[in-house]
Amino acid sequence: MRDRPDFDSYSLEELFDALNSINGEKYPENIKAVKKAIADKQMGQSYSCPKCGCEGYEPGYLHAAGSGLHAVIDVETERYITVSCMDCGYTDIYKRKVGEGQKLLDFLF
Repeated sequence: MRDRPDFDSYSLEELFDALNSINGEKYPENIKAVKKAIADKQMGQSYSCPKCGCEGYEPGYLHAAGSGLHAVIDVETERYITVSCMDCGYTDIYKRKVGEGQKLLDFLF
């Protein structure tokens, strides 16, 4: 039997990669250990899922086209930060302000 990796030594990015690559049906104990390591690393950042109470979360980003001409030419002028619960997947979305310079860069590239 293989020893379980020392997930406590992983960075948050490595832990999220591990969480997405582990076969949960075959290794449920490893999934549980990775989620615990993520929650431990995020300790002090005070997150509690409003749906299930889990304290582990995965941050992310969402980019979307705005309204009007931006939507027609598919220019992503709206930016959001997402916070997703690691257990149930409940996601909160927070809008970020996008500066005019960034909007211009998005339009050009």
